[in-house]
Amino acid sequence: MTIIQPNKNNHKINFFISMLMVVLVIAAVWGMFLYNQLVSLRHEVKKQETNLERAEVSNAELKNNLYSILNEKKFEPLINQQSLILEKNPEYVKIADNKQLTSNN
Repeated sequence: MTIIQPNKNNHKINFFISMLMVVLVIAAVWGMFLYNQLVSLRHEVKKQETNLERAEVSNAELKNNLYSILNEKKFEPLINQQSLILEKNPEYVKIADNKQLTSNN
C-alpha cells in the first residue's frame, strides 16, 4: 500500500536548485558585463588606431613642409648673392673639460 504525504517536500533539493539558479543568473550577468567591456575595448582600440593614423599623416605633412623650407637649392641664390663660401671641413670651438662656455661664472 502506498502512503501519499502531500505536504512533505525535500528542502535540500529545493535549496540546491535555488542556489544553482542564482549562480547561473550571476554567471550570465557577469558574462554580459565582460562582453560589453570587450566591445568597448575594441571600439576604443579602433578609435585610437584612427587617431594614430591621423597623427602619422599630420607628421608626414609637417616633415614635408619642413624639408621643403630647408631645401638647399632655395638658399643657393642667397649664398651666391652675399658671397658666402661653403666650408667642407669646418673646425669647431673646443674648450677644456673644466671650463664653462658662459659669461656668468
